[in-house]
Amino acid sequence: MKNILFLAAAVMLTACGGSSKNSSGGHAARHDQSEACGDNHHGEDHEPQADCNDHDHSHDHDHGHSHGGHAGHSHGYSGEIPGGAQEIVFTREQAELAGLRYEKVQRGPFRQVIETYGEISPAPGDRVSVVAPSEGVVSFSGSALAEGAKVGAGVLLFTVSSSRISGGDLFAVNRASMDKARADYERAKRLREDNIVSEAELDALSAEYESARIRYESLTEAGTGRGAAVTSPVSGYIYGIRVDEGQYVQTGEILATIGRSRTMELRAEVPQRYYSKVAAVTDANFTVPSSDSVFNISGLGGSLISVGSAVGASRPTIPVVFRFPYDPAILTGAFAEVRLLGALRNDVLTLPLSAVTEQQGLYYVYIRTGEDTYRRCEVTIGGSDGRRVEVLSGLAPGDQVVVRGAVNVRMASASGSIPHSHEH
Repeated sequence: MKNILFLAAAVMLTACGGSSKNSSGGHAARHDQSEACGDNHHGEDHEPQADCNDHDHSHDHDHGHSHGGHAGHSHGYSGEIPGGAQEIVFTREQAELAGLRYEKVQRGPFRQVIETYGEISPAPGDRVSVVAPSEGVVSFSGSALAEGAKVGAGVLLFTVSSSRISGGDLFAVNRASMDKARADYERAKRLREDNIVSEAELDALSAEYESARIRYESLTEAGTGRGAAVTSPVSGYIYGIRVDEGQYVQTGEILATIGRSRTMELRAEVPQRYYSKVAAVTDANFTVPSSDSVFNISGLGGSLISVGSAVGASRPTIPVVFRFPYDPAILTGAFAEVRLLGALRNDVLTLPLSAVTEQQGLYYVYIRTGEDTYRRCEVTIGGSDGRRVEVLSGLAPGDQVVVRGAVNVRMASASGSIPHSHEH
C-alpha cells in the first residue's frame, strides 16, 4: 500500500514539472499549466502607461482549455492588451450617435502660456464722468437708473437740489441774478436809442445776461425749478454709480460713469515670478462667465497696449493691458480667466482640451486602435492656451485620439461591458 501511494505522488510531481518544461512560452501553455497546478496568475503587473505607444493590436489569443467534454471550446480574448491596458469596444454606430471625432497627433507650433486672471472694463477714452453742476442733495431720475442700463445722450440721470441746505437755494439765487441781468440789458437797450449808453456798454450787459441765463437753465429740469438737472453727456451704458439717493455732493463731484460701448479693455494681473517671460507676450486668450466661448484678442481685432515694468502697493502684480472693439457677448466689469500667449515654440505635441479627461488627479486620452476599439492612455500635460493643451508624455505622433466624445468612451470603459467571444 505504501509503495502504491509513493508511486502516485511521484507521477503527480512528474506531471507538474513536465508541463513547465514543455512550455514554449506561449499563452496557451501557461494557461494549461495553471489549470494543472492551481496557478491563477495569468500575467504580470505593468504600469498602465507602459505600452500606450505600442501599436501592435493583434490580440487574438486562444485559450485552449476544455470544459465538461466540449472539445475545441475556445474562450475569446477578454480585453487585456499587453502592458495591462484594457481594450474598449465602441461600435461604429455608437460612435456616430455620440458624435465622436478624432485627431491624429502631430508636432507643431505652440505659444508659451502664462495663466492668470484679469478684468474687463471700458477703455479710458470710452469712459465719461457725469459730475454735479452745483452743490446740493442728489435725487435719482427714476428706478431704471442702475449700473448696466443703456442711456442716450441728454437723458436725465440725476437732480441736484440745494433748497434744503444752508447758504440758500442756488436755483432761486441764480434765477434772481438772471432776472436782474435781463432787466439791466432791457433798460440799456432803451437808453441806447437816445445815445445815453454806448454800444460797448450794451454789449457787456448783453453778455452778462446771457451768462446768467445759462447758469440758471443749467440748474433747472425742463423749467420746473426742482433743482439742477444732470443729464448723460453721451450715449452708452451706465458703467458705475458713485452716489446714493439723498447724498449731499459738492460741485464737480463725480456722480456716475458712462461707457460709450466702442472699445473695451482687458487688464491682466501677472504674478511677479513671470517677469522674465512677460516681455514676450503679444496676444491673449480669455474666457468670461457670461459666455462659453474662448475669446482671442487679435481675433477680436484688438492688440496689446502695454506691459507694466513696475508693481504697486495695492496690486503687487505686473499689469498687462489689451484693447479690443466692443463685443456685446463680453460683459463690462466681468472677471476673466486669461492665458497670455508668449514666445512661439515649434515641434510641440498638442491636443484640443476636449480630448483630455481627468480622474483622481490623473489625465487620460482615448486612442482609437481599430474600427470599433479604443484604449485609454494616461498622459502628462503641460500648459494650455484655453483651446489646446501641450502633451509632455504618453503619446506619439500618429496616434489617433478621440477629441470629441471622449466622455462617452470613458463611460463605456467604466461600464466594463467588454465582450468575450466564444467559439464552439
